[in-house]
Amino acid sequence: MVWGGWEGHQPELFSQIVTEWLEEEDANFQVIEGLGAYDDLEKLMEYDLIIQSVTQNELSKNQKHNLIEAVKSGVSIAGAHGGLVDAFRKSTNYLFMIGGQWVAHPGGYV
Repeated sequence: MVWGGWEGHQPELFSQIVTEWLEEEDANFQVIEGLGAYDDLEKLMEYDLIIQSVTQNELSKNQKHNLIEAVKSGVSIAGAHGGLVDAFRKSTNYLFMIGGQWVAHPGGYV
């Protein structure tokens, strides 16, 4: 579980809710605040799933490479709302990997 970025989407609360669910399921998991989770490709390759809640942030070149390579190699990635599709707006390759990008609330509705 990786969380951080813009507080408007309450990434810490999201991570707490997911953490409670993972504990109920007796899952083996780790919670990491911040993008440092993406610094080590070998560590990323050990995971089955990355659950991400990061909004409006930027990956370093190395972090972007590592995350994309891990997913290309079979590590799954999941998230909700802006924590996944509004995470790294300036990273075209990340957006292609995710398969979409958040652009606006329909009709300006928030």
